[in-house]
Amino acid sequence: MRAFAIEPTNAETVRMLGLLQVEKAGAASARKTMQLASKISRRDALTSLWLVEDYGRQNNLEEVLKHLDYALRTSGDSRSFLMAALIQGMKQKEMVSPMRKLLVRQPPWEEQFWLSISEADSPLDNALLLRVAEHKDRHPVPTLIDERLLRNLVQTGNFAGAFRLYREVLEPEIANGRRKGDDRRFAQFSTWPPMGWQLASEGTHSAWINPETGELEATLSGQVEAIFARRLVELAPGKYRVSAELAADGEVQESALHIALECAEADTAKAFRTRVTFQNLKATRVVDIPAGGCRYFWFDVNGSPSGRSSSYEAFFRSASIVPSNG
Repeated sequence: MRAFAIEPTNAETVRMLGLLQVEKAGAASARKTMQLASKISRRDALTSLWLVEDYGRQNNLEEVLKHLDYALRTSGDSRSFLMAALIQGMKQKEMVSPMRKLLVRQPPWEEQFWLSISEADSPLDNALLLRVAEHKDRHPVPTLIDERLLRNLVQTGNFAGAFRLYREVLEPEIANGRRKGDDRRFAQFSTWPPMGWQLASEGTHSAWINPETGELEATLSGQVEAIFARRLVELAPGKYRVSAELAADGEVQESALHIALECAEADTAKAFRTRVTFQNLKATRVVDIPAGGCRYFWFDVNGSPSGRSSSYEAFFRSASIVPSNG
């Protein structure tokens, strides 16, 4: 007690007293002393960590986050450890609301938090809830974060979450019909892959969208089938017309080209695949999506090796899938 009497405004001294009180005076008395140490200085990381753990035992999430914020701001060497603990805590849905309030203050570690929680092995469901809430608060995050979150929601098979992010945050004007998105033209629907067209370029094939013509231009060489471009689509039960059109540029390799619709879900009981070939520059077919089956599909533009040439180019004018009235 003498050290405290001499240095009443020294956070480290007060913290040492608090640690001694845990055994001698009990947790409640120690907590008051540690709270005093925190008021004296927000920069004492050990005090903040003690309070994080103590409030965690009480399930007081707002106080947990408040003192974790103090620790993250002042603990450069241990920030990665603290961030990992925060991401672990975000597995609780109850953490979303207090975290939303904290991020409004724009803490200096915010970008690191988003980079961490948008990883594939992070609690992506709660990351999505937080991102939607942040969007409603008009609180921006870097585009890189949205790209990572969307990509990893798709990668982990959380297609419903990916579409929610797309419709409520990334392209709400298109989703709500306030801005027209052309579902057929490649150039007008190439943002936010794989909700827009996701292009593939590897050793034997490549694809790109010509901004002047709006066409998908693809090349293939070798003997391996390729997916030039693909989109993730959500289809309710019903009939749909799958169609595509080639541009009459150069020597058209119709027999080597096709479009495909395949279930993206991991449940093998929902397996579904249809392949539509080209004739006279067009490919079209009506497909029936059954009730209780697959809801999320890969819509692919494909090329196969051609018997007429070891390599070729293809120019796709459009590709779409729309409800069918017939």
